[in-house]
Amino acid sequence: MKNLISVILITGLTLNLVTAHAHHSFASTFTDERETTIEGVVTGFSFRNPHILVYVDVTNEDGSVTGWVTEGGSATGFRRQGWSADTIQSGQMVRITGDATHDGSPMTSLGSIELIDPETKLTISTIGGGERGGNAYQPEIDENFSLTLADGKPNLSSVWSNQGIRKTRPGQFAEDPPLNEAGLALQADFDVSTDSQVFCDPVGLVRQVVTPHPVKIEQFEDHVVLSYEEFGGYRKIYFDNRNAKGINTHYGDSIARYEGDKLIIESTNLLANQATNRGFRLTDQLSVVETYSRADTEEGTILMLNMVVSDPGHLSQDIVHNMLYRDQGAYEFIENDCQPPLRERTEVNPVMNFFLTSNGLGDGANLGGLDGADAHCTALAGTVGQGDKNWVAYLSTTGTNSINARDRIAGAAPFYNAKGIPVALDVADLHSDSNMITKPNVVTERGEIVNGRGDTPNRHDILTGSDAKGMAMNSNTTIDTDTTCSNWTSSSSSGLALVGHFDREGGGDNPTSWNSAHASRGCGQADLEGTGGDGLFYCIATP
Repeated sequence: MKNLISVILITGLTLNLVTAHAHHSFASTFTDERETTIEGVVTGFSFRNPHILVYVDVTNEDGSVTGWVTEGGSATGFRRQGWSADTIQSGQMVRITGDATHDGSPMTSLGSIELIDPETKLTISTIGGGERGGNAYQPEIDENFSLTLADGKPNLSSVWSNQGIRKTRPGQFAEDPPLNEAGLALQADFDVSTDSQVFCDPVGLVRQVVTPHPVKIEQFEDHVVLSYEEFGGYRKIYFDNRNAKGINTHYGDSIARYEGDKLIIESTNLLANQATNRGFRLTDQLSVVETYSRADTEEGTILMLNMVVSDPGHLSQDIVHNMLYRDQGAYEFIENDCQPPLRERTEVNPVMNFFLTSNGLGDGANLGGLDGADAHCTALAGTVGQGDKNWVAYLSTTGTNSINARDRIAGAAPFYNAKGIPVALDVADLHSDSNMITKPNVVTERGEIVNGRGDTPNRHDILTGSDAKGMAMNSNTTIDTDTTCSNWTSSSSSGLALVGHFDREGGGDNPTSWNSAHASRGCGQADLEGTGGDGLFYCIATP
């Protein structure tokens, strides 16, 4: 008997194993109008946040095998129900029923899962179960949690959770944010399928703070650290502005201070972001003040948060959010390992002005000159709604009228990738040792990480034709040195192009240089691939 795949039209399905208000809405990927049932062999089980994942090989009627992914709620919620990393084992034959995807990709939400006999396909047992909102996980709690530290400051150092004590829906405010006319117009067009967090992008500060998952506070002499189980958020906040970047970021620039028995954190320079998984987009005029204090009761050790959110761009008045948390003592965070859905994204963070091409033109270093390379940048950016910007390729040319890649991007600053993560503060910072170019940060126009050294195939050689300062190799000499494959018009096996390593690893004269690591073996596609390249290059939007 072949393994089963069935799709049934349904209405009103209620899933038992999907957390009701997960970190992002399941409606962004799955539809509750079609139920899917699959039968197959478990090849992997990821018991991590933000969602647990079950990987299943399903044998089709023609004997071919399709790898399916089943997505459940948060590992945090499942642990409270008694689940662990050993609940599902590779090699088990299972039957899974859940919602189908909107686009028909081989994914399903986790509605129910049964262990079945490989021969008869009869149910052996139901896997998991447990009461939603249960509390099977009980960390050790300090019964003598002092109100103050030795220096008299409030003692807030612990792990805190609003589970079982909050009076709002998970990850939401008590009431919808008071949006002004501009905010309401944007909210009316909100489409949950475009929630960037679905594709594992960082969330903004407000959405991170209202998390329904535990938060850990650590207090030090000159700073505090707030770590979040949901999204894997981490904030190191000093009592002065030494950590300020001076540009808008997802968490912004924050400064902490104590006032009596309270810890106060003020944050500015924030990127525009959704306030919750239901939308309510806030602008970059946003500022946030968080106040933390102890509010112990007879029921135990309690932390109180008062958060005031101001945004004249989209709010008619401030959001005032109050939340209580219980001490969780020795609570252990579950690791985050966000995996995007199988569908391609059609939108990215609108601040994107720096990306690595997801593909080359397929003809080695023959890009059709600078014009052809620029056109390729624009075309790729257009696939994610960013084609209206002035995109140029970060490439130098050589010869009498040589052009410096650095000069081509003059005035562009700061640099952000498709996820809204800063790559560099300005052109000078981009060409300094302090830039933020790393393999996770240098992503494609769709926010995807490209294969680097150690991956198969390796694609880390990036065409630039430039030295480490972004200059054409003969820009300050009279020597005609072609390091650009005839100014990006040649795919011959002769000639060469200077390349960088976006992952900052590998061989060559400058293996950690993102823009000038070594020369290619030639200009043909096979030549580029021979040293770990694929004809990729950087694209930057200029003013």
